[in-house]
Amino acid sequence: MTVFWAVIITLAVLLIRAFARPNPPQGPATPTPMQGPAAPTPTQILADRFARGEIDEEEYRRRLATLRGSDDDPHNPGDGRTGLPRSQPQARHL
Repeated sequence: MTVFWAVIITLAVLLIRAFARPNPPQGPATPTPMQGPAAPTPTQILADRFARGEIDEEEYRRRLATLRGSDDDPHNPGDGRTGLPRSQPQARHL
């Protein structure tokens, strides 16, 4: 009879401890590159600033050319869609 009560008390203590304990964190404590939203690229940040009106078109084109490592004339923006000069073909992604 004593063994029976010892088992019941042990189970009760274990259950209370299991439910009273906060859940342990799942996975690594620090975020990995695959977690959360990706950080915006410099080109995306620049496009957002242009869209909000923080910079004008000339400044946008000049900074975009700088980001792309080009010494293009900011007064010759290319085709007007991407900021690429007309002589530089666009990359095609399949």
